[in-house]
Amino acid sequence: MTTDSSKSLLYDLSNLSRIGLVVIFIIELIFIGLSLYKFDLALIYLGAILSIVFGLQVLKNLVYGIYGLLFSIFLGPIAVISMGSKAPQFYFLDLVIILVGLVFLIQTIQSFRITQKIIIPKIALLFGIFLFYCAVFLFQSTNMTRGIASLRPFIAGIMTLLLVYKTVNQKKIVVSFVNVLTFWGVILSILIFSTFFHDGYLHGSEFQKGANLSWGRSNYLATFLVLLIPITMSLISCKSLPKKQRFIFVIATLTMIGGMMMTGSRAGVLAFLVSMIVLIFRILRKKYVIQSITLIIFIVFVIIKSPAFSFIIEGISNFMLEPSVIARTIAWYRSWDVFTHNPIVGIGIGNIGYFIGDDSLGLAKPHNFILKLLGETGIIGFVLFSSIIVRLVLVQIKNIKRIKNESHNLLSWGILAGTVGVLSHAMVEPSFWGYAMMVVFWCVVGLSLASFFKILEF
Repeated sequence: MTTDSSKSLLYDLSNLSRIGLVVIFIIELIFIGLSLYKFDLALIYLGAILSIVFGLQVLKNLVYGIYGLLFSIFLGPIAVISMGSKAPQFYFLDLVIILVGLVFLIQTIQSFRITQKIIIPKIALLFGIFLFYCAVFLFQSTNMTRGIASLRPFIAGIMTLLLVYKTVNQKKIVVSFVNVLTFWGVILSILIFSTFFHDGYLHGSEFQKGANLSWGRSNYLATFLVLLIPITMSLISCKSLPKKQRFIFVIATLTMIGGMMMTGSRAGVLAFLVSMIVLIFRILRKKYVIQSITLIIFIVFVIIKSPAFSFIIEGISNFMLEPSVIARTIAWYRSWDVFTHNPIVGIGIGNIGYFIGDDSLGLAKPHNFILKLLGETGIIGFVLFSSIIVRLVLVQIKNIKRIKNESHNLLSWGILAGTVGVLSHAMVEPSFWGYAMMVVFWCVVGLSLASFFKILEF
């Protein structure tokens, strides 16, 4: 390519970025205006200015876009949008996804014009096929609008996965990612703590389950911490990290465990224990044994001293008598019945609640990862999505076997343990399919697939 043509191409790309930025700003301003029309006009201006500043940062580095996705979750919903019989909430996360998605699309087009190729991980391709399959069979849904709304978490998940795959290509970015995820988990835990002191769910020594944020409740919030705690916990024993950094991870781990306990989620605690079983194979090796035992003692102390400890233990020991367990068992039977009557393609994504719902029992979801897939997407959808999860876990296992660098190996173990914990939790809770959960989950596990781990010297 000649110098003149190169300059021309660069000019075109720069011009494309400017046009894309203008489009993004206009769209963001429209959405902010529509969602905040009941508030002071100053809020609209403020939102537009913040969008511009954030957009400029994202254009410079897409990593900021991923961080924006994560922290916009805390802002919760903006409004409820009426769509037929379905009224999905419109979140601040939606605004950020639109902005970051457009920037990502613009940069992908730019890259393709230069290199004439686009690299997409195989898991993302399988994810795309699964999404296409679900979209094609929406026509048979009892409520197509509900089905369309149910695709939103998957779209957010695949976009997050592609963003992480593209941007995590240097050691400093990996370090930044881990620090941001740690900070995110600590903030979530602090918010959980605050709900109890603000809403009065603690009465003397009596614990009442009720952690409730604007975008999630107890069991859902516990899932995020089940995913993140193994990451910080695995890195505590890393001798190559500075003592100050390891101390920060200790404080973060104990804070997040405390937050998880305060959710009162019995399934969350059990899923956490499952993830610890995975992690213990790594951290209890000879050179880590002293640090690991010390940490376990601290963790046990935090768990026992938690106001929720007795509540959780009592719930686990008497689980057969718990109304929630009885309700889940009924939901599982009904979900299996839905699958047996629609075994090939299911009844449509997001629609199984119409077949298993019972107001007297509070049933609306299968509370089981496998049964939801089978009932809504049939055996075809189940095989497609299961292949994504299986491939993901195999990649993570391959990473822990081949990566020799201590910190990266421990991080790989932490991600694997967190993944197993979340999947275990998904056997009894519907949290895995949540909008925010899809963003955080694929952000974390996306590190396993990131290009940085593919170029490590093993």
